[in-house]
Order: sequence, then structure tokens, then C-alpha cells
Amino acid sequence: MNGQRVSCVVGLAAMIILCGCPGGGSSGGSGSGTVPVPITITGGTLACSPLTLMSGQTSSCSATVYGTGNFNPAVTFAASAGTIAATGTTAVFTAPVVASSTAVTVTATSVQDPTKSATVTITVGPLVPVISGIVPDWFYLDGPALMGNIQANGSGFAAGETFQVSPLFGTLTLGQGTVSNQFLFNVSVASNTYSPGWFDLSLTTAQGNTSNVKRWAFVGNQNTLAIGASGELFHLDQAQGLSVTSSNGFVRKFKADGTADGSFWVGALLLGIAADDKTGDVTIGFGASDANGNIIGTPANDNNPATGMGIAAKSGQVCITRPSGNIVSCFAIGQNSAQIYSATVGIQPWSVTMVKPASELDAIVYSRGDTALWKVSVPDMTVRGSVTLSGITPVTSNPGTVGGWQVASGSLGNTAVVLAQADEQLAFVDIGTMSVTTQVSLKTLLGTGNVHPFRVALDEPHGKALVAVADTDAGLTRFVSVDAASGAMATIAATSTLLSVGFGVSADGATLYSCERAACEAWPTAAVQPQATAPVAARAGAAAPSSVLYLGGGTGAAADTPGLVPEIAFSASRTEVKPGRAVFLSWSAKDVASCFAFGDWQDPRPTSGAETVLPKQEGTFTYSLACTGEDGDTVKSVTVAVRENPAVLPPTLDVSAPAKVRVGESAAIRWATTNADSCSAGDLGDQPTNGSAFVASPIPGSFTRTLTCVGPGGAVSRSVTLTVGLPNPLDLF
Repeated sequence: MNGQRVSCVVGLAAMIILCGCPGGGSSGGSGSGTVPVPITITGGTLACSPLTLMSGQTSSCSATVYGTGNFNPAVTFAASAGTIAATGTTAVFTAPVVASSTAVTVTATSVQDPTKSATVTITVGPLVPVISGIVPDWFYLDGPALMGNIQANGSGFAAGETFQVSPLFGTLTLGQGTVSNQFLFNVSVASNTYSPGWFDLSLTTAQGNTSNVKRWAFVGNQNTLAIGASGELFHLDQAQGLSVTSSNGFVRKFKADGTADGSFWVGALLLGIAADDKTGDVTIGFGASDANGNIIGTPANDNNPATGMGIAAKSGQVCITRPSGNIVSCFAIGQNSAQIYSATVGIQPWSVTMVKPASELDAIVYSRGDTALWKVSVPDMTVRGSVTLSGITPVTSNPGTVGGWQVASGSLGNTAVVLAQADEQLAFVDIGTMSVTTQVSLKTLLGTGNVHPFRVALDEPHGKALVAVADTDAGLTRFVSVDAASGAMATIAATSTLLSVGFGVSADGATLYSCERAACEAWPTAAVQPQATAPVAARAGAAAPSSVLYLGGGTGAAADTPGLVPEIAFSASRTEVKPGRAVFLSWSAKDVASCFAFGDWQDPRPTSGAETVLPKQEGTFTYSLACTGEDGDTVKSVTVAVRENPAVLPPTLDVSAPAKVRVGESAAIRWATTNADSCSAGDLGDQPTNGSAFVASPIPGSFTRTLTCVGPGGAVSRSVTLTVGLPNPLDLF
């Protein structure tokens, strides 16, 4: 090159280098004049970000030109596919619609010297929308209503995509003007047409790519489960596979172990359901049927236009709340033309339960307009007392879409419990004195996030309320128990893919029941997993599954594997605390049949679980767990030192996550700590000191999440890296 120096400017990663040779010129001279600087393009760079896109997404590009003299820095942009809009030396590239992974070349060319150009390769994948959240993420309903301006958040939204809400609602097509990260939709819901439960939301592109499924919780109004005198279950379900009409309501029957046992038609689902412990009859509204669905009688017409709402039955009597008339009405079950007796109770009486602690039969009624609980003797309908509950918002509007008030009683008839869903308040009431004995804020106990308590049952023999909690981020129902005396909450480690709108506990407190639409589950209240005889999704007319799915994962056969030594993982959140400070115990045992707690806690425990303990005196507390398996026993213990001035210990943190997921799939990041008071995870916000979070990415790549936990002894951070690949069949792993 005749001794001329080649001048190259090296760009950043993912940039192609512009190289050029400066023009020749005199390097010397007589010194009698100034040598002019040649006007030459010597090099340049092109950078675009991001370099991985889905169809229709954009990347920002910027070009820089280098040269000598008064050179022209202008460039022209071009793309081998898609479109590119330039403003000076910057441009926005819009990815083309592709059916499979496609490499697109973006080029920047010097205007002054078209022989000089730089290129960048952008990888474009098929559009896979991701739904990250729904606002509101749950709704209650007390009558026909239009749910308007529901907000779906995420990425990859585009006109022409098909949005589906299942079951029952069908599809709609996103219109022109849809933005990529949000759209609004409306749903018209009637409480007598759609069974409460999870609604699954998803999007499908014109190319057939389907988003993740995001679950939306319709918790309904009244409890949809009644438990018969012999432990049989009666659960309300809409349509049962037939066309959706207001008259296609059915009662699905299940045995006490949760297996399906037939069904019968009842018509419109206007109220909840009740089963009488004396006659075994079932009532929905003002009519009654025997356990096989045969109509056995209706009461006389009392000529009162007030419609019914909540319902309960006991000792041959049925009581129904009638909000518009501010009354509760009761009558003898199964008798034709039985007289209806009514009593005025508060403002908009809503939910009702019935108790018989001795010889007196009482209806316990919650009125939502004045947040009061009433005791009415039946059938003379004398008001025996009332108590006003604090911390609950009075509601009189109808229909309402945010609310929900549940009242439950136990087999002994001495206590009632009230759950205000929207306010997240739980109150225990002594029925004899009609006074509040304990009231707790579930919001305080459960913490922040998309978790919503929505059903309650009273395990009176053990002095606990069992609460079903919708976790809409995970699409699961979680369960907690709250002690009636202390208000302390314990976490039940079981989770259910059902939204437990039908919820109850057996008379002896030993078995918990959870139902949604066509399915019911049954499991011991002390255990983590459903009973082995309880199908997770038993459907009327369908064959029972060949193996029973446990909520904890696996199948019934897995527990029978011989020749395995029992193992226990057992930890405490803190090893030194002040008196009265909560310590979170968690454990998981493998290849065991049963576990028993001893030391400073007692009684049987599930094979996996979580529990909060509150040691209140100074000293050393030892919590031991012994588990028995087919091939032996094993014992693990944790020790907690309780003193006014505990040693300041550094926090510890263990974090785990799957190494690989695909675009749109959620990855569960799980962690456990000791000696930590709080944790945070960047854009995921504050997190509990022991728990899990779900993350997803709309584009392939490697992403790192860092969790930082802080305690009196300092802070600790751990990171996990998640690799996200394209959906099938484009497997990059």
C-alpha cells in the first residue's frame, strides 16, 4: 500500500469495524505553505441493542463515522428484513414477523464514501407474548356484573392476537392500536352462570405461538361446599360440560375421601349450599333435596320479595339471609308448605352458620352493612345478642366486585369465626357471650404480594381456623391455620392447583376438604399431602386415575419405594433471638412414613412442613423431629438460644433455581435463610426470609437474579443465573 498507514477504529462487542486507507498526500515540502488535511472516511462503528428480538419488537441502533478533515458523518441505514427508521446517525429497527429463528443484518453505510459500511446481526424469533400480571388479580362477585377495564400486563402484545379466558368465556381478538406491554378487557359475569374458580388467561399469535397461562382468581361469593352428616361432600358446579345457561347448575357428590360419587341437577346457582346433619338432606335456596337429588319439599310463600344470599342447615332447620329485607329467614327442611319465620338483623345480613352447643339451636349471622355478628334462636327467631367487628369496611353496594364475608362454626358450637376477604381480617367470637375473643390482621401475617385469603373453616376441636389463600402469582391455593387463643399463624406446607372455593373441615377436625368446580381434595389437617385415596381431579363419569397425584409432587406409588434410608432436612430461621421473637422452622423428610415432634414442641407432624414458634422465656430451646421409614428411623434437631441480648450472628442464605427454562415459562427461585430479618430481590421487591418467587423472560438469553438478605449481623447476597431458551421446537439447549 506504498507505505500508507491503514487506520482502523475498533468498535464495541457486536459491532463490525469500518476500515479505510487515508488518501495520499505530501509528507514534506519546501515549508512555504500549510499542507491541507485530506477529507477522508477512516472508519466507524455500528451498535444495536438489544440483539435478540421477537417478531414486531424494536432495537435501537447508533452509527459513528470517523475520518479526517471536514468529513461528512452522515450514514444511511438498511436492513435485510423488517423495517428501519433513521434519524441522523440513529435508527430504530423493527423486527419482521417470522415463524422461526431468523438472522437479520442491519447495515450502516457512509454517505460520503459508500464503500465504507458496518453491519450488525440481530436474531429475530417468533413472537411469543408473555402475560406477567392481571390487575385486579382476583375478584369477588355477589351478583351479575360487568368487570370492566381489567388490565393485562406483559410483553409481546400485538393486534390480531387471540386472547382466551377459559373455561367458558371464549376468545377475543386484540384490535388495532394495542400496545406491546398492556391491554384492557371486559368480562361479563353472572354468579348464577359461572362457577367460581381459576380462570386461565392466554394469548395466541397469528402464527400460532401461545403465551404462558396466567391464572385469574374468581373467588365467588358464598362457600360452594356442604359436608353431610356422614362426611359425604356436596359441591356446587355450573354446566357440568353442558352449554352455559343459568339453569345448568349441578351438585357433584364426593365420598369422605374425596372420590367422585355422582351428581344431580339443581338449576340456577343462586345461593350457597347446605347439608343438614339430622336428616341428611341438601338445600340450595328455599327448596330441599335428599342426598340423591330427589326434591322433598319447599316452604310456604311468605310473600316477602327479599331474595336469599347465605344459607345454613342444622337439626332439621334451614336459615337463609335476605340482604335487601335486612332479615334472616328459617324453616323446617323437607316439609312442603313449612312456615317461614324471620327476624330483623342489622344492615344487609350476608353470611350465616348454625350452631347447637346445648339444647338451643342458633343462627349466627354476619351483616355486611354494619359489620355486626348476630345470634338468633331458631325457630322462635329471637335475637339473643350481637357484636360489632372492628377493622372491617361496611359495604352496602350491590352488585359488588370486591368484598366477600365468610362465617363458619365448628362441631362444638361454642365459637364462630368471621373472615372479611377484602379487609383481610379474621375474628373469633365466643357465641355464649357474643364477644370477640381474638382478631388478627391476615395482611400482617401473610405479608404483601398477590396473596388473598378467601375461605375459612373452623377446626373447633383443635382451636384453630383454617384459611384458604389464593396466591395468584403462583396460580395456587395455599393454606394457613390461625390459633383461636393466641392469633398465631402457622403455614400448612400443602398447596393446591385448585382454587378452593368449596372449603371445609370434618367434624373431628382431622380432614380438610377443598373443592373447585368438578374436583375435590381431602387430606389430613396435620399432613402435607392429600390422602392417597383422593383424586386431585375426580370428575363425575370419569375413570379414577391409575395413580393418585399428591399435591407435594409425585404419585402414590413413589412412597412405596423400598430399601431407602430416611433423610430429614430441618432448619430454623434464627438460632438466637430475644424472648417472644418468631422463629420459622421448616423441614422436609424423604423416604419416611410418619414424623413426630419432641423436645420443646410436641405431637405428630407431616413429613414436610413449616411452622412458626415463639419462645417467650430466656433459655435454650431444642426442637427435634423423629421420622420413621421402612428401613429405619432418623432424628434431626435445631437449637434456638433465647436471651435478652442475643449474639449478633451473620445471616446465611441458600438460593436455588432451575438452570434452564423456555421463553414464557416461569422459573421458581427458592431460598432459605438464618439470622435474617428481611430480603430483597431487585425488581422483584421485598421478599420473605424463606420462600420462593417466580420469574419469566420474554426473550432468550442468560439472566442473573441476586437476592440480598439483611439481619442484625450484616448482609449476605447470593446470585443465580437462569438460561432462557426459545420455545419448542427451537431448542437451543
